[in-house]
Amino acid sequence: MREVVAPTLAAMNARAIPFRGLLFVGLMIEGERINVLEFNVRFGDPEATVLVPTYDGDWFELLDASARGDLSGVTTRPPKGAALAVVMAAEGYPGLPRTDDRVEGLDAPVPPGGFVMHAGTSRAQDGGVTTSGGRVLAVGAHAGTLRQASRVAYDLVGRIHWPGEHHRMDIGRRALPVPEEN
Repeated sequence: MREVVAPTLAAMNARAIPFRGLLFVGLMIEGERINVLEFNVRFGDPEATVLVPTYDGDWFELLDASARGDLSGVTTRPPKGAALAVVMAAEGYPGLPRTDDRVEGLDAPVPPGGFVMHAGTSRAQDGGVTTSGGRVLAVGAHAGTLRQASRVAYDLVGRIHWPGEHHRMDIGRRALPVPEEN
C-alpha cells in the first residue's frame, strides 16, 4: 500500500485524473522487491473469491456508492473471518494447458464454509466436468480463522483430481508463521 498504491493514487490526484470504481493492483513480491504486474479496473481473479465472503456489508451499496464517487454513506466494518482460495490448474498452465481431462471428486459434499468456483471447466455430454482452460478451479473456504480456512480448503483440494492437475501448497503460509502443535 505504502510503496505502490498510495503513490499511484496521489499521482492521479495531483494530475486531476478522476477515478471511480475498483482499482486492482497485481503485484509480485519477492523478499523486499515489489514488482507491479498490472493495474485493472475490476476485481482480480481468484482474489475476489476471498474478498466476497469476508466483506461484512452490502455489496450493491458499496459498488453503487463507488461508481457515484461518494462513499460517505457506506458503513465499513472489519472483515468477518478469513478466507483462502487455491487455484487448481491444468497440466501445461501457465503456458498451453491440456484440456478435456475429466475432473473427479466434485460430487463429494462440500464442507461448511468450503467453496468450488469453476473457471476453466466445461460440461461433458454425459454430465461430467472436464478441463477447458489453465486455471480450472478456485477451491477454498471461509472460516473463523485463516488456519481453519486453510484446513478446509486444502482438504477439499485433496478430494478433487484429474490427470496433470497441480496447485500451490503455500497459500496463506506467510500469514501462518507458527506451526500448529499436534
